[in-house]
Amino acid sequence: MRDSIICFSGTGNSYYVAKKIAKSQNHNSIIMVNELDDKFELPERLGFIFPVYVKREPIFIENKIREVFSKIKDFTNLKYVYLVTTAGSKSPGWTHIRFEKILKDYGVATSYSNNVAMPNNLIHLKTDEEYQQIYNKANNTIDLIINDIKEEKFKFPKFKLFTRSFTNITYLFIKYYTRHFSEDFIVSDKCNSCNLCYTCCPSNNITMENGKPIFHDNCYACSACINNCPQDAILKKNNKTKKYKNPKGYYYHKYRS
Repeated sequence: MRDSIICFSGTGNSYYVAKKIAKSQNHNSIIMVNELDDKFELPERLGFIFPVYVKREPIFIENKIREVFSKIKDFTNLKYVYLVTTAGSKSPGWTHIRFEKILKDYGVATSYSNNVAMPNNLIHLKTDEEYQQIYNKANNTIDLIINDIKEEKFKFPKFKLFTRSFTNITYLFIKYYTRHFSEDFIVSDKCNSCNLCYTCCPSNNITMENGKPIFHDNCYACSACINNCPQDAILKKNNKTKKYKNPKGYYYHKYRS
């Protein structure tokens, strides 16, 4: 296999980037993180594409990569590794440096790292015109990334002392915040028990009781349940933000039947 991409996306931003890169490489081998298992085969060029949460990679990303990579005995077939993150700002924080260190534990070197500024995954207060401006800039960045990967250019993460200090200090907060992010979700009478939130939750954080979703303490803070609900029945207390899904990158990922 020449190319493959490992992706996670809650609202479609990262999946949008993954689709564009995969199309440029003439393949459709996009593997969602939760679909990774012992059958995963290393390609020659492997991409990782996922969002940045509070200046860091989603905490579960590291756990899943380590789970799969620890079972791979031979990485010699892997020639080029790239990381593309999506964030609500131009900076991916400490994410690229951290992820590079994760892969190094398995003797894998990151060849290329870049970030695409996209609409914030949690704060959706912009107008449609403002969103379109973000998408236009993002598309320009993605085109540059596609060309860089095609030419197999090298681009390494920049060391930022302040960013490292900030993210290390906030690590425990982020871990607690994401796990308990859904605890103040409320379900209105609009819920029609369609089970879509249950099946699209990548962390298995939702159980259905009497036809209604119950949220627990294993949330990824991806907001997929809120943004995917066709009835707008799931709300966050004291939160007036509107729903958001990338209009061109959203794809309903079914994690449970």
